Amino acid sequence: MSFYEQVRSDVLRHGAINNSYLDRFLAGDVSDKEFREFAVEFYNFSRFFPRILAAQLVNTEDEAVADELTKVLYSELGDGSVKHRHELLYRNFLRSLGIDIHVAMTTPMRPSTKAYIEGMERLYG
Repeated sequence: MSFYEQVRSDVLRHGAINNSYLDRFLAGDVSDKEFREFAVEFYNFSRFFPRILAAQLVNTEDEAVADELTKVLYSELGDGSVKHRHELLYRNFLRSLGIDIHVAMTTPMRPSTKAYIEGMERLYG
C-alpha cells in the first residue's frame, strides 16, 4: 500500500468523519433546528480560520510551507475578490437559512469548538 493509500485509509476510518453524528447528516436525519445550530457553530470556525492560517504563515520557517499557506490564505480571502472570501460566502449561506449574522456572531460557542479554535491558535500563534 502506498503512503497516499495508507493516509487515505487512516482518514476514512477516523472517528472525526466516521461517527453517528455525521451519519445522521448523511441520512438526512436532522431537524431544521439541529441543522441551523450546526450552521451557526461551524461559522465560528469559518470566521477564525484565516487568523489561524495567518498565524501559521508568520511562524513557519519553511519557505515552501509558507508558500502553500499563502495560497490557502489567499483562497480563503477570495482569490483577490473580496466578494468571494469564504467567510462572506458562509454568511450568505447563513442568510439563506434565515439566520441573522449578528445572532450567529454573538451566539456563544460550544466549549468544544472554543477549545478547538483556541488550541489551534496556541499551536500556531
